[in-house]
Amino acid sequence: MYRYILVLLLLIGLELRIYRIESPLLDHHSWRQSDTADITRNFYREGINPLYPRISSAGNLPGYVASEFPAYNSVVALLCRIFGFHERIGRLVSVAFSIAAAILVYLFATEYFSRTAGLWTVFWFLISPYNIYFSRNFQPESMLVFCSVAGIWFFSRWSRCGRHRELLLSWIFTVLALLIKITALYVFIPIFFLAWIKYHRETFRNPYLYVFVITSLFVSFAWYRHAHNLSLTGGAVFVDVCNGNSVWKLITGTFPGEKPIWFQLKFYQGIFDRLWAGWLTLPGIILVVLGLGTRQDNSRQYLFHVWLAAFLLNIFFTGFASWWHDYYQMPVMPPAAVLSGIACAEYIRPEIFRRILRRKEILTGVLVIGLPVAGFSVYHFTSIIDTMDRMYRLKKNVLEAGRITGRLTPVNALIVSVDDSPPELIYYSGRKGWHVYPGNVSPDLIEGYFSKGAGYVVATSPEKIFSKLTPEFLCRHPVVYSARNEVIIRR
Repeated sequence: MYRYILVLLLLIGLELRIYRIESPLLDHHSWRQSDTADITRNFYREGINPLYPRISSAGNLPGYVASEFPAYNSVVALLCRIFGFHERIGRLVSVAFSIAAAILVYLFATEYFSRTAGLWTVFWFLISPYNIYFSRNFQPESMLVFCSVAGIWFFSRWSRCGRHRELLLSWIFTVLALLIKITALYVFIPIFFLAWIKYHRETFRNPYLYVFVITSLFVSFAWYRHAHNLSLTGGAVFVDVCNGNSVWKLITGTFPGEKPIWFQLKFYQGIFDRLWAGWLTLPGIILVVLGLGTRQDNSRQYLFHVWLAAFLLNIFFTGFASWWHDYYQMPVMPPAAVLSGIACAEYIRPEIFRRILRRKEILTGVLVIGLPVAGFSVYHFTSIIDTMDRMYRLKKNVLEAGRITGRLTPVNALIVSVDDSPPELIYYSGRKGWHVYPGNVSPDLIEGYFSKGAGYVVATSPEKIFSKLTPEFLCRHPVVYSARNEVIIRR
């Protein structure tokens, strides 16, 4: 019976995630998806070399980019080598990792608590609105969540049975999580908790644990050092952990005249708004709190309390990056879903309802508190639906501009993209080139790009670029295409 319910929940989660699976990568966080897809497409066209990821928006440079390790890009590119390059393959890979992560959290909750708690855990993990959206995006977050959960899961298995195979698998997935995103360092806290429960003070004398941690950090540092060296070739920088100033600005969000993000109310308000309005929802937050307060039978069961606390600390220490990018909160789902599952298994039982109905004072209290909460939850979910609708909306003008550019320019042409969305127009044009924000356009700047080999200027806001360019410039460089949402100027 439990198995059939699990399969049904997974099918529902799959159905929710393949909604608009064929959509272009121009919905919410289109810039992140386009960058990821661009690296993947270059792997597909030029050969899969994960040590040298390349983007198309570096102009006449090789385009090497300092980024997280392109494990996700390599998997998608490998599948594209078999089936051809299609963006839906990247989306489906993300969906597959999300469903696999759901199975792992079910195994976690079932082993530590009960199958009932496991089913509730899967339910809350799969229906989270933001988790539905981001787990079908062309970006590595679903793979990150899966690897993080798998690393902790296999370490938990090793701490129980002591088989070295489990420890090796835990190491592999932990290293992958760190390579995909260095913010996954927080997984060492629940891993240390499991080690402490088993070994206590002997934890600090266990050679396996030293090898586990040191080699994980060494492999991660080796990659990010290599990525830093790539940035020195003149390529782009997505993540440069070895650049202290860059990291400090990414964490603190320190801009002229502003305090570090930790001393600004908008940081705490923004993180809480996302957690309650998108990731966990109001009922989910209530259940997480109830799950935190549920008495456990043994100390191992407090793993998920520690796991959640570790991730919340991670949000704090990653500061501005977590506040700016709403998908950075995605790894909160596994421990939060388990705690919600614990609460549901504990409080949604026939005997609990019978006890409430027997005692009028308890029933009255439940109604007094429950009815307003239920009413507010209805309003809450309508606002979530509106937010999700906005997230699925496409930048159709960028898609059309990219397609027209690809049709009217030579395959090997370099372009200057003038728009407010850095990588999307270049990606959908299928060309390589540079990006310029409309406010920075000037005749001298464009002439400089022409001297570097650019053949065309492509802008999605004709009125903005025409207001910046002089008549003399337009006389020297003819307009080869002009429409309401695009203009193309030839060198």
